[in-house]
Amino acid sequence: CPYAFKGALLSASTVGMTVPCCRFDVREHPTNEQDYFEEHESDIRNYNKNFYDSIRQKMINGEMIPGCHKCYKEEQMLGTSMRTESIKEFQNYDEQEAKKKLNYGPIGKLETIQQPELTYLEIQSGRYCNLKCRSCGPGLSTSWDEDLVSSDVLTNFFGPNKHFLANKLAEAPSTNIDLDLLTYDDCLKLTGIKITGGEPFLTDTVTSFLTKLNDWGLAKNISIE
Repeated sequence: CPYAFKGALLSASTVGMTVPCCRFDVREHPTNEQDYFEEHESDIRNYNKNFYDSIRQKMINGEMIPGCHKCYKEEQMLGTSMRTESIKEFQNYDEQEAKKKLNYGPIGKLETIQQPELTYLEIQSGRYCNLKCRSCGPGLSTSWDEDLVSSDVLTNFFGPNKHFLANKLAEAPSTNIDLDLLTYDDCLKLTGIKITGGEPFLTDTVTSFLTKLNDWGLAKNISIE
């Protein structure tokens, strides 16, 4: 999958952690989550090292990746997934056409697909949000916090006997503080960025990060979703 070689998700919930994409299930890869954080500590600045290496090699060998099970299931049911759509972008890549449209996901020439190079960055801006949409939930909006004192709300969102997860949310940073750590070299090859909520444009770290991309002269190379 191109996301493992060209993309990364900068999570707001776990400081310093990156995974290949928003669909990657860290709970499944590996099954022991504590071992994951202790033995496979992943950081943008070590994009070519650590646990990414094992994932990439397994993909090259044609092995299934436990953390990618969501895409595999979609492919079985629908015949397509975010993984297969990303592969198509490389198979059908045209430089002139790529400049004319917004490309959601990594793009590039097929011969470079297995060469690790961070060109696409997904960013979770954090939980901070001024709205409380029914279609959303406490994981993506701090405005839900006032409702989490209700046991019924806790059960509806986290399931029975999982109320402790609300405490985990409360302990997590409300904004993605790792954005402040990204350097010019980290972002030099970026062609695409996807930003998700909370509410990105009420988040200081997102604003300062986008300002830095402009100041560094990199913004002109990057499309934003």
